[in-house]
Amino acid sequence: MFVFVISALVACDKDNKGQDDRGTRDLQGGWALRERSAAMGPIITYNSGTEHILTFRENKYYIYESGEKIAEGTYTTMIDTTVEQNVCLVGLASDFNRRIVFDNDLSSPKIFFYVNKDELITISGCYAIDAGQKKIYGRLRSL
Repeated sequence: MFVFVISALVACDKDNKGQDDRGTRDLQGGWALRERSAAMGPIITYNSGTEHILTFRENKYYIYESGEKIAEGTYTTMIDTTVEQNVCLVGLASDFNRRIVFDNDLSSPKIFFYVNKDELITISGCYAIDAGQKKIYGRLRSL
């Protein structure tokens, strides 16, 4: 019996392939873009809260601009501890240890995320070559 239980646990772990169920649960719902910054560029603040919306439901995502859906597809989340190497900044590893993969595109630049209560923060690109980007979203209460 003990061998069976251990075998089942190992098999389930292999099937997961690094996917992060907690990350998927944290993202569920709607998020309004509040702030965006890029490397050496200025911080852009969005006040309306309805211009740029990112929504996660089950394993699907939807992106809305000014009320119109501009993109949709599938996503997964996974554990990834390479944020500092990828965004060329230090001191981020404790918070940004998960990433979002849109449309199963593992070859695109990594997008790391951190959910803190009602705030979603994403970071991607290498800041050392002026390609870094950070976005801060606020959770929407209803869609």
